[in-house]
Amino acid sequence: MIGGVGINDESNKMSPAPNGIISPKIQNGVSLIYDGWTEKWSARALLRPVVPRSLLSEIICTLRHPDLTFLLDIAPEEVQYRRSKFTQTENGKFDGFDDFVSYQTQIRSTLLDLTSYYGWTVISASDKKPEVVTEEMISMLIDKGFEI
Repeated sequence: MIGGVGINDESNKMSPAPNGIISPKIQNGVSLIYDGWTEKWSARALLRPVVPRSLLSEIICTLRHPDLTFLLDIAPEEVQYRRSKFTQTENGKFDGFDDFVSYQTQIRSTLLDLTSYYGWTVISASDKKPEVVTEEMISMLIDKGFEI
């Protein structure tokens, strides 16, 4: 399964969400894909000197963890070349930055550091069309035994 706890991982079971959509699907063995907000939030939190990694680990360990996490890696300079407008959050305004590239370079570095800690799979998205990256991900999923 992607983006959810493995069906046999009893240590991470949580009560169904109030709307009962996600947990029943996980319990029935359905694979889910989700955005890595937790991972991005973690990287942002680690940029702040008041957030020790040990505290962050205590918080994160209480959440569901996917069986497989992909980090699509791309240099901030390339992102800036592809797209010219960014939100205040993307520019790091709320984290003491005011420049997209410098902020995202820090975030990227932290995320890459977390990949080795959590065992994420890194896929380079530089100079690749989305279709090519998708094919790489599908190939890796099949190689790891996921049904597509």
